[in-house]
Amino acid sequence: MNTKAIIAATAILFVASACQNRQSREQDTDTLGMASEHVTDHNHDAGGNAMMASMDKMMADMHSLQKTGNSDHDLAAAMKAHHESAVEMSKAELASGSDEQLKAMAQKIIDAQSAEIAQLDQIAEKYKDAPKDYDPSNTSAGLGKAMADEMTAMMEKPASPGSTPDQQFATLMTLHHRSGVSMANTILQFAKDEAFKSMTRKMIVDQTQEIKELEEWSGKHR
Repeated sequence: MNTKAIIAATAILFVASACQNRQSREQDTDTLGMASEHVTDHNHDAGGNAMMASMDKMMADMHSLQKTGNSDHDLAAAMKAHHESAVEMSKAELASGSDEQLKAMAQKIIDAQSAEIAQLDQIAEKYKDAPKDYDPSNTSAGLGKAMADEMTAMMEKPASPGSTPDQQFATLMTLHHRSGVSMANTILQFAKDEAFKSMTRKMIVDQTQEIKELEEWSGKHR
């Protein structure tokens, strides 16, 4: 084979090798892109599923509460279960969300409601053996009816809370806070302990403000 033929053959092999390497790199890039999209989608699903699971667990916990018939005890125990759900939802937002405003709110909710859970534990403990002042089985009047109505209202959840963890957090926490404010108003109506009622008034102020902020965020991120 003469020199020109050797050079031509070498050039052909070089071009073929370069094309093969380029195709391989493009396939690798596509594979990485698909994997990245899968991870992102998985994180979105995980965040939303965790928040919905927290709501479902709250409902189960509140439904299974052993009511003593003392209003302060039973209301504190119910609000504790409600707060625990908010904390878990907020942890899911911190783990899967990306919006800094919502993540800051999630941390604020964790801090505030964790402290309130400790206070609610103390109230429930204080009244665990206190005399009955209502009939938990009577769901047609008084506190029994108010608590049953709140459970029914909380069972209504949106079919599609959003496509991202941030949207899901904003939607579900708005609903969660609304039910919390409703429960808080029931506490103000039926509880006897003044410290409990004072704490509850602060809850209403805090959560009403957070509802406003969440709704404003949702309005800008449809």
